[in-house]
Amino acid sequence: MLQFFRHSYLPQQIVIVLIAIVLWLPGIFMNSVDVEYRDMTIPLYNFFADIFDFSPYAMIAFAFIVFLFSTFFFNSILSANQLVTKYSTVGAFVFVLIMCCVPEQHSFYPFLFACPLIMAMMHTLFLIYQTENPEPYMLNIGFFMSLATMCYFPSIILFICIIIAFFILEFDSFRFILIPIAGFLMCYFLLFSWYYLEGTFIDYFNGYAECFARMELSISAFTGFDSIILGITFGIFLILYFAKKHEVTDKAIHIRKKISIILVTMVFAVILLFMQEPVLCNGLIFVLFACIYAITLSNVKKSRIVNIFMVIFLLAVIANQYLPLFGINL
Repeated sequence: MLQFFRHSYLPQQIVIVLIAIVLWLPGIFMNSVDVEYRDMTIPLYNFFADIFDFSPYAMIAFAFIVFLFSTFFFNSILSANQLVTKYSTVGAFVFVLIMCCVPEQHSFYPFLFACPLIMAMMHTLFLIYQTENPEPYMLNIGFFMSLATMCYFPSIILFICIIIAFFILEFDSFRFILIPIAGFLMCYFLLFSWYYLEGTFIDYFNGYAECFARMELSISAFTGFDSIILGITFGIFLILYFAKKHEVTDKAIHIRKKISIILVTMVFAVILLFMQEPVLCNGLIFVLFACIYAITLSNVKKSRIVNIFMVIFLLAVIANQYLPLFGINL
């Protein structure tokens, strides 16, 4: 299996799409199509929700298209940044499995739309270390971050991660740090200008203020099964990371810095996990797990045990999606 996904041709891409369809089909038959997350602090998400509001099935179909785009975008980012071998779909395969762990992830939820924007921000963040003129990329980082918060507002916490990443990449000048802030504020200046022209500025300003007041960590919706899913995923991450840690230290410095940024972002992803219900829809932690899994699996030499593990993983995810259709809830 692993050897098959170490190539990137039409058969691999078709198989990934088919696996994604199989894993998303239960979402059509379950209540996830009726989930509502609208809030005045996520206008970009609301925009898409209004377009497809005529049918819950249209919403789930569009969400699936966004998911597929994120899958192959994720794979291309890993390849472009030399985190996996150049022609490989291991990243896409792992992304599909991890982002389909539970049925709640098969819905029209805010993080799904913020996900490709956060990945674009991360990719742009990696690019500034490889160019002689990083300022335009820094501005784009703020731009992508602002759009991501318009889909999933708690992701604003990642701005702290961006500042830490600038220090890791040795762009610690105060001027450099101000550039992404300017890009972020430009989008919100245009948004609030529109609200002002509509006469709703005060309402939205108060709405954002209330949102900041509500942004607190909570484990009220964290079920026992959520804990098991996260515990297993995190345990596998630790095994893979420490088993291959010596290979990470042997990589070029620009790759080591990118992996360091991924690990720093993971800390903030854990915080995001507790920001909003249902907790497993705050999926940045799963995206970062997928990064480490893909980086590790793309370099595995002995693949027999890994293949057995991936088959078991795939069957477990499929079972977790389809058992609720028969009234079996784990």
